[in-house]
Amino acid sequence: MARELRALFGSNNQALNADEAFTNRQAQWEAVASALTDHLARTADRLTRVIDSALLPADLTDMALYYRAKAHRGLGRGGASRQGMQQVAVGTTRLAPAARRGLARQDGDFPTTLAAAQNLGWAGRRHRVLGDLWWVHAEMDQAAAYQAARTDAEQHAVARETATSQAQLAFVRAFTAPERADDGLDSPPSSSWAWTCAPPP
Repeated sequence: MARELRALFGSNNQALNADEAFTNRQAQWEAVASALTDHLARTADRLTRVIDSALLPADLTDMALYYRAKAHRGLGRGGASRQGMQQVAVGTTRLAPAARRGLARQDGDFPTTLAAAQNLGWAGRRHRVLGDLWWVHAEMDQAAAYQAARTDAEQHAVARETATSQAQLAFVRAFTAPERADDGLDSPPSSSWAWTCAPPP
């Protein structure tokens, strides 16, 4: 199986033969999908037993609910996943903003999703979610919300969020000002670095 996965995902190992790299990998994909499904099912079952024990404090119960909901989503159990996320979203534990953000993204009704995203706040990564929503609708001017997301992340000193927002901003710039799309990628982020998404005059 390890050799099959190596061939499936590519490798720098020169011992990997050409016939392995270019053969049909349907069987390997099916094996990977089956293994992931089994793992998610076991995870959901174990978390259910933990939740049903009622032995955890509220914050840890929400953590179990949250990750069980994610496992349900991976298994295609949309209703169970949404119900679990809603249980977390109405609470006040540290995962509540993430649950609200996830629910906003799952909603198929764009106006409802947009309205929910407006109320996420920093903890729910409001500006990045707004950028994501506008990005998939090809509204590049609105997707400039990634700039506000980056500024928020800088102010809160969250390096990973800063980098994520900056990368997304580069994608937006690739459409609005392609000749300057990579301007910010070679520069360290800073709150004084003004990098707007509007095309240069």
